[in-house]
Amino acid sequence: PAQVDLLAQRTEGWPAALQLVLLAAGPAGSLDSVLRDLPNQADDLTDYVHEELLRRLDPDTRDFLLRTAPLERLTAPLCDEVLGRSDSARLLRRLAESDNLFVVAHDDDHQWYRYHGLFAQLLLADLRAAAPDDEAGLRRRAARWMAAHDDPDGAIAQAVAAGDLGLAAEIAYASIAGLVQ
Repeated sequence: PAQVDLLAQRTEGWPAALQLVLLAAGPAGSLDSVLRDLPNQADDLTDYVHEELLRRLDPDTRDFLLRTAPLERLTAPLCDEVLGRSDSARLLRRLAESDNLFVVAHDDDHQWYRYHGLFAQLLLADLRAAAPDDEAGLRRRAARWMAAHDDPDGAIAQAVAAGDLGLAAEIAYASIAGLVQ
C-alpha cells in the first residue's frame, strides 16, 4: 500500500506513467528502485514523452517548455521576463487547454500554471543536456522577478538553485529590511 500511494503521488495519477513505471519495474515488481529515481529509471516513460509529445511540438513551443522547466510555478509575466518574450500568456493558455495534461492551471483565474511533476523533471533533464549553461541564468532572472513581485521565498530558492548565493543573500537582506522598516 505504501508503494502504491507513493507511485500515485509521484505520477500524479497519470495512467500512461503508471503503466510505464510498472513495465520499468519488470516482472519481479521491484517498485522501490523505480520510485527512488522515477524519471531516470523509467526509460519507457522518457521515450514516450519524447516520441509522443515533444517531437511533435513546434520548435518555439519546445524551447518554451525547456527554458521554463526550472520554474516551479509559471505565470505569463514571469515567463516573459525570464525568456525575453511577450507572448507567454497565449502560449500558457494554449498548453493548459490542450489535452496533454502536462500543463495544469494552478489557480481558478488561470494566471498561474505548473507542469506535471514528472514532465517538469524530464524537461529539466533535457534542458541540462541540451544547454547546460542556460539553467543558472534562467533561474537568476526568475529570482530577480520574484523578488520584485513580493515572492522572496521563491526568489531565494531560485537564486540558491542557480548557485548564486550572493543574489540569495541580497534578496534575503532586502526582504528582512522591508519587514523591519
